[in-house]
Amino acid sequence: MTKQYSLISYTAKLGKGVIIGDFSQIKNCIIGDNTTIGNRCDIYGGTIIGKDVKIWHSCNIYGCSIGDNTQIGTFNEIKQGATVGEFCRFQCGVFIPEETKIGNYVFLGPHVLITNDKHPTAMNAIKKTWNLEAVIIEDHASIGAGAILNPGIKIGKHAIVGSGALVTKDILDYHIVVGAPAKKVGDKREHKNFAIDYENSI
Repeated sequence: MTKQYSLISYTAKLGKGVIIGDFSQIKNCIIGDNTTIGNRCDIYGGTIIGKDVKIWHSCNIYGCSIGDNTQIGTFNEIKQGATVGEFCRFQCGVFIPEETKIGNYVFLGPHVLITNDKHPTAMNAIKKTWNLEAVIIEDHASIGAGAILNPGIKIGKHAIVGSGALVTKDILDYHIVVGAPAKKVGDKREHKNFAIDYENSI
C-alpha cells in the first residue's frame, strides 16, 4: 500500500504488502515483502531491503543492503556499501558510514556513531581521496547509546559496548567494555543469564 505524496521510481521493485509513508522518495531499489517505510524517508538507488523490515520516519538510506526482519529507527543514515544483517534493532539517530559490515541480531542504541576515516578533511571529501577503514560488527553484539566506534575496528560476537564509550581498538568476542577509551570490565559468558541468552540466540 502506498500513501499519498510519495515519489516512487518506475525502476523500483516493491514486494507484496509493502507500505510507503507520506513524503518519501523511493528510487531504483529492491524492497522485500511486507516491509514498511515511514514518512519522509529517502531510499536511494542500489539499495536492497529484505522482507518484514521496518524503517521508521526520516531515514536516509544510500545504496546499502538491509537483511530480513531488521528495524531501523527514526533519523538513521546508512551510507553506500554498508551491509546490515537480519533481525537487527537500531534505535534513533544512528549513523552508519560507507562499507560498514554489521552482522545478524545486532543492537545499536540511540545516537551510535560509526566512523570510517581517521584523518578526514574537506579536500579529501571533495576529491574522494579519503582512506576508508570500515568497521565490522559481528553477530549478537550490542552497542549502547551514544557510543563512538573509531575507523577500522572490529566488534566481536556477543560483545557489549557501554553507553558513551569511545572504542579505539578491536573488542573480542563476549567482552564487555566501557569508558573513553573503552576498556574491558567483564565477559558476557560470566553473566548469570548468559546461558539463557545464548540458547535463545541460536
